[in-house]
Amino acid sequence: MGTSSSAAQLASKLGRAARGIEGATRDGVREAGIVSKAIFVESLPTRSMSGAGRRGGVKLGATFRNPSSKTNPTTIVKYTGPVHLLNNATKRHVIGGRGLRVAKSGRKLSGKKALAFNGVVRGSVNHPGTKGQKFAGAAIRKAAAASAAQVRMAEVRALRRVF
Repeated sequence: MGTSSSAAQLASKLGRAARGIEGATRDGVREAGIVSKAIFVESLPTRSMSGAGRRGGVKLGATFRNPSSKTNPTTIVKYTGPVHLLNNATKRHVIGGRGLRVAKSGRKLSGKKALAFNGVVRGSVNHPGTKGQKFAGAAIRKAAAASAAQVRMAEVRALRRVF
């Protein structure tokens, strides 16, 4: 810490700084993953979806992978659950029973099981489509900006420990 009185001391400090910055980059990437996960979860319009999945209630969230390499640390942040159903728009389409195919004319071609909704049994159902909320793109941009700042802060902390 402080002023170096010889070239050997300066060389020692530079070596410690190089080792510290390598570990600090990994720590910064991990912190960036934590912050990005929080941004992804914050951007979700809801934390659960009813009527989706086999049991009817599905939780939505985000996860990240810890960096494993010191030389080139990376992390992957991604949504968990059927977030794509909220984010992306879908067109109108026909939902058929298992094994059911519907021709463009609307005529049933084959089918093994019919669909039942509210006690009414039908061979196929017309889905009206969804608009999509388009929140993921903004979350990715916000997380990318915050990630660079997290890595930079971790590297500055490492340099301040040495100098």
